[in-house]
Amino acid sequence: MTVACVTEIKASSNKSFDAAIRDGLARAHRTLVKVKSAWVQNQELILNSRGEITEYRVLMKISATVQKRRWSRPKLRTSDLEGEIDGSASRREETQPDPALQVEESSCAATGF
Repeated sequence: MTVACVTEIKASSNKSFDAAIRDGLARAHRTLVKVKSAWVQNQELILNSRGEITEYRVLMKISATVQKRRWSRPKLRTSDLEGEIDGSASRREETQPDPALQVEESSCAATGF
């Protein structure tokens, strides 16, 4: 089973909808890893006071495969728990994973790519 994250991107261009889509996809490829698909959800035109088109905007949903974590949590030793039961826990350094390697999981869904 593959898990994918869906990210919304709003892109714009002063040339065309096609240029806005291409700009949005190029930006997605610079930021996301393993982009698999895109869906244009909405198109919007921005007009000036004379009714002329000044900007083309698209709202896209980009699907990218979620990467496996490259870090593992340290194993908990019984010596790490000393003092926690009776409330006299000694100070010890907490091991935290590198935030740059974490994957945002807020809008992920299971999919079968």
